[in-house]
Amino acid sequence: MIRRQRVAAAGRPAEDGIALVCALMVTMLLSVLGGALVLLLNTETLISSHHRAAQDALYAAEAGLERLAGALRRTGDWSVVLASGCAGPTSGLCDVTSPARSGDGTLLDLVALTAARQSDNAARYGSRGPVWSLCAHAPVGWLLSLGSSPSPYVVVWVADDVDDPDGDPRRDANGAVMVRAEAFGTEGARRAVQVTVVRDRGEVRLMNWRLVR
Repeated sequence: MIRRQRVAAAGRPAEDGIALVCALMVTMLLSVLGGALVLLLNTETLISSHHRAAQDALYAAEAGLERLAGALRRTGDWSVVLASGCAGPTSGLCDVTSPARSGDGTLLDLVALTAARQSDNAARYGSRGPVWSLCAHAPVGWLLSLGSSPSPYVVVWVADDVDDPDGDPRRDANGAVMVRAEAFGTEGARRAVQVTVVRDRGEVRLMNWRLVR
């Protein structure tokens, strides 16, 4: 009886060591699972934030497009808009009081953006393709008279319709022009939409809406 008790007592240190190792392994496993959960939550938050910024930019681009379409409805001769851009009937849609900045404060080069727009157009249609004129640029809040708080910056261009038969990119002969609005939001979000604005029997309609970026 005494001998069995001694054997049992001698085996306890080994059992205690195994229990300690198991406890450490469980602790490490829980730490890994906790870290993975935190990483997953951070990733989901980041994805949600980027998605929200992208949606805000899309809505801003659509708002800019609708704003310019409203100006076209009040303009009798769209050739004036094609030829003059921000210096013409849409001058009230151009914020010239402050530098162009995206929603996260990045400076925007409107001249370079317009040149890039024209370069893409030339690659698609050739030298005789439409010429884009800058017709509106402002923070969407300023554009919609909602205040000057930080918001996506909207840039809107207009160009003659590709099916216009007169061959002059600065003159509208068929009552149709293309309008492209691009918004630059927070977190690098950038969205652009394009439509064809058509005047038909005195009514102005938006056709062929598409998301281009």
